[in-house]
Amino acid sequence: MLSEFSYSPTPEILDWLALGRLGDRFNRSIRVWVLLKYFYGKPNNLPAELPKYFTCIDFREYFFSPQHPLSDRLTVEQIKTECPDKNCICKKSVKELVETAIIPLSIKEWEQKITDKMGGEVIKIQQRPFATVHRTIRDDLKYLAKLGWLKKI
Repeated sequence: MLSEFSYSPTPEILDWLALGRLGDRFNRSIRVWVLLKYFYGKPNNLPAELPKYFTCIDFREYFFSPQHPLSDRLTVEQIKTECPDKNCICKKSVKELVETAIIPLSIKEWEQKITDKMGGEVIKIQQRPFATVHRTIRDDLKYLAKLGWLKKI
């Protein structure tokens, strides 16, 4: 496992996180990049209360806002409308998640580089990658474990 993750969300890093399929997995690569920054970034963003060995449910409780709906039965639309906390990560767009990490590039320059890497496919930087069903987040954590970034117990 890593001890530090200090990579910017460059087209190459995002493509690497998407296993060479950035066009199909753009939102996932953004989520995985954010998760790696959360687990291994400087400063360490992990709350002290998160157990060393945690479940997806444990993680959700610390990663999302306390007001974020936790039901596994909710749809994406329900999650988008039922989370009242405008500061919850589910409310953050791709642009908001990456803009401070891509300096000195502007968001337009970064967007163009990503579009070029994806063969001209236009990305939607106003999308909210974490406004998704909880199964998706669970699958992202499993993906990180499969790649060796997290240890599955």
